[in-house]
Amino acid sequence: MGRRAALIALVLVIVLVVAGTVALSNGRDTLDRQRSVAQARWKPLRAPLTQRYGALAALVNAARPLRNPPLPVFAQVDTAEARWTGLQKQPFKGDRVPAEVTAANNLEGLIGRVSAAVPDSPRLNGNPAVQAALTGLKAAVPPPALVTSFDDAVTRYNDSRNSFWDRVPAELFGYDAIPSFAMVATG
Repeated sequence: MGRRAALIALVLVIVLVVAGTVALSNGRDTLDRQRSVAQARWKPLRAPLTQRYGALAALVNAARPLRNPPLPVFAQVDTAEARWTGLQKQPFKGDRVPAEVTAANNLEGLIGRVSAAVPDSPRLNGNPAVQAALTGLKAAVPPPALVTSFDDAVTRYNDSRNSFWDRVPAELFGYDAIPSFAMVATG
């Protein structure tokens, strides 16, 4: 009787190990596939966002001489735009997508602050160069379908990595969250 119980226990352990291995493998495959989709959908957004952040830098450069002392947000834009430019100078790698999205979200927040500062300042609001730069920023909008496609892929990936079955492989194999992109409307 003891040998039979030991054999049954051994078979159960083997079945559990095999089932666990299959679950980890399937979870890893799912996460890998969904992360690759999110990374691929970020790539076409890089060029329009670079144009957008160049327009933001142009707005700040047009406004800077008119403000003494300059608004603190101007220096923040300079730093954030330099970070974005540095990331864009490197060849695209999917594992840098979270850093790029974080940098883009930071710049989007600064777009909101700069866009609000222009109408609040009579000197900036009345300057033709600043108004032209603001118009350029408002026109530099990435295609909404690309933004939606990326954010949908990120939501699917993040939901999967937080699901019951995929949480363990996500933690074991380093499938970190990817932030969603939050574009700011400029008017």
